[in-house]
Amino acid sequence: MVPVHRHEGEPPPDFGGNNNIFTIMMYHGGFFVGDEKNRGYVDEKAAWFDYYDVNAQSIAAINDIVEQVGYEAGGRVRLYWCLPGKILGDPGALRFIWQEHDAAAIASSVKAGNNFVVIYIDHDETLGAFDLDDVAAYAPGDLPPVYVSPHKVEQQQEQGGNVEDEDYQPELVDSDFDISRDDDDLLEDQLMADVKKKCRDVDIGLKEKGKQLVEDLDEDVQLQEPDLDDEAVKYNFLAFGEEDMANPTFRTRQTFASIKILRQAIKEYSCKERRKISMPKNDKTRITTICLGNADVKDRAPCPWCLKASYDCRAKAIAVKSYQAEHTCSRKWKVNAFTSTFLVDKYIESFRADDKMSLKNFYRTVQKEWNMTPSRAQLGRAKRAAMKKIHGDEVEQYNLLWDYAAELRRSNPSSSFFLNVDGCGRFSSCYFSFDASKRGFLARCSSFECLDGAHLKTKFGGILLTAIGMDPNDCIFPVAFAVVEVEDTSTWKWFLSTLKEDLSIVNTSSWTIMSDKQKGLINAVTSLFPDSGHRFCVRHMYQNFREKFRGEILKQQLWKCARSTTVVHWQEAMEEMRLLNSEAHAWLEELDPKTCTRAFQSELPKCDILLNNNCEVLNKYILEGRELPVISMIEKVKQQITLRNYNKRQEELKWETGLCPKIMKKLSKNVEFSSICEVVPSDAGIFDVECRGKHYMPTTMPAASVIASLINESQVQQSQTVTPQAPLPECEFIATQVDLSTQRPMPPSQAQVAEATRLAKQKALAEKKEAEQMKKLEQAEKIAHEAELKKQA
Repeated sequence: MVPVHRHEGEPPPDFGGNNNIFTIMMYHGGFFVGDEKNRGYVDEKAAWFDYYDVNAQSIAAINDIVEQVGYEAGGRVRLYWCLPGKILGDPGALRFIWQEHDAAAIASSVKAGNNFVVIYIDHDETLGAFDLDDVAAYAPGDLPPVYVSPHKVEQQQEQGGNVEDEDYQPELVDSDFDISRDDDDLLEDQLMADVKKKCRDVDIGLKEKGKQLVEDLDEDVQLQEPDLDDEAVKYNFLAFGEEDMANPTFRTRQTFASIKILRQAIKEYSCKERRKISMPKNDKTRITTICLGNADVKDRAPCPWCLKASYDCRAKAIAVKSYQAEHTCSRKWKVNAFTSTFLVDKYIESFRADDKMSLKNFYRTVQKEWNMTPSRAQLGRAKRAAMKKIHGDEVEQYNLLWDYAAELRRSNPSSSFFLNVDGCGRFSSCYFSFDASKRGFLARCSSFECLDGAHLKTKFGGILLTAIGMDPNDCIFPVAFAVVEVEDTSTWKWFLSTLKEDLSIVNTSSWTIMSDKQKGLINAVTSLFPDSGHRFCVRHMYQNFREKFRGEILKQQLWKCARSTTVVHWQEAMEEMRLLNSEAHAWLEELDPKTCTRAFQSELPKCDILLNNNCEVLNKYILEGRELPVISMIEKVKQQITLRNYNKRQEELKWETGLCPKIMKKLSKNVEFSSICEVVPSDAGIFDVECRGKHYMPTTMPAASVIASLINESQVQQSQTVTPQAPLPECEFIATQVDLSTQRPMPPSQAQVAEATRLAKQKALAEKKEAEQMKKLEQAEKIAHEAELKKQA
């Protein structure tokens, strides 16, 4: 027969003298208090199970009822059977239900006529945990009711007895222990009155086991039960605080606010002490931990270290019930608790302060502080998890791009942010340019743009396209950016068309583009900027040149050709290259001189740079941002650009003149070179300039020649007492820096002499090499001629 769960308020069944069926009344959810004479079960709940078949009685059947009540059986709770005819306060009233013979004893009592079985569930092993009188010391608010077996009541009624003693006189009682156990209702009232009186008037001390009630514990280490008649009753528990987590220690009667904190403390202890700790029992209310340090050592006893903790109803917290602190095992170099998650919690602030920390330095730090040897993969997982916590998840940031774009346009009006997705709604590309960058570029920068692409060092990769201008001080000025999946013709066309529309560029003839020979970039520039000049970086051109032609002389000659400022000078340099190496000369002849030579480049941008260093500088400047998720990268780039603009404005306040520092430095250098120039007026505004020295020609130093002519013109005007109506800024600078009345030719500086010597040696070496080649050629012709004569003879 299947037991039936009787709900509260339903009448009990009538078995009609059938000794094969009985009822189980199970008390659960409470705990035992008091010694054996005054034992009670507090905060209990009751459950009734009727029509229980005695033939099916077993430990498994009882465990099934325990699980129906809502608890996990199988050794996690203790079950006690109250013997028939006894109450909790009787000696030997409770019997521990553990083995099958205990279940057989219950069945025997039922067959003897006891159809009502009472079972108590002990959740935290509170029975026998204290030898002191818990009822007196801890004073629960309501004592549990005392249940008397119905069989015992029937026997008393048949004998003419009464459950209540009518002759009972409470004024003759000297002690609460002298009350008869049959007077259960009076026992409860008298016990409560006596307990309240003692709690008010005296400090109860129980000396049997040396335990006492602690009234003056420090607030940081004591734990209090709910109030009893507005008076706090305190327990001798030691609370585990957050400050104890740095160096956790355990002891019995130590409490933890939650099971999670206890687990964390055990892991911290395992890593600190380098012990191999395991948790064979680990659930929401109970933990049992043991040390497996000797498990891998043959013929050695297990380590005795052990900790057991579970939920304590009185402390309302997780309490340590038993603890063995001794270790007989050796410390380990690797423990299971020392995981990547543990390292993240310990070193996340270190990565926040230095996110460039290498795995090698991370390993040294961990080994020094913990004496552990984590693997490289473990350290890599910890670093990735820490960076994810600091900078955010990459996938989540891609999903937030729409919201970020809307917020950027709202908070920074006139800024541009365009986002493209593919047919499946996944990210394809995005373009962003800030309002301050666009306004500053169009207002003060020349019509010169440098283009480049850099790889993103993230999980999903990608390419960051950049467009950079030059400010009046010949420094970089970032304008626009784009994130694309790959670098090809279509992505460059999309980026340049968006940039062209964003900057409102209509006439492209006044613009100059500089770039490397990236994939698809040349076709994109030709298509969208057809009338613009397109320059290539000479350094990247030399890398291709070096694959076929090596040597320092050829390298210097290549740069001489690129730096030529006039067509005649370029032709002379190309002729020198032909004399040095005809194949290298042919290789240069195939290139368009407009892309790599100053003599053929437009003067409108007022920029004669031959290198695409602007993009290289910016890529290094934002290197940290290129390693972050997409939104974090954009925010990092925005922050760096804003900070750079602010610093440049602060530097401008310190300028002593109206000219930019780099421009003034160039002008000062050319003023110095103008001292070796001799100027002969030829006509109004026309001068013949001759420079002393074989290698110092007006074609090599046009600015110095112009400055020398301006100086001569100023001297003529002063001699004629004629003041120019609108002097140029360059003339004002020269007038303040140079004393025209005492201007004399300056001797060449050491740097100039060294440069002239180097060039002379270079040309002499080239002439020597050419002579050797001519000599070898003549010898070859002579040998061939002699061979021909011998053949004819």
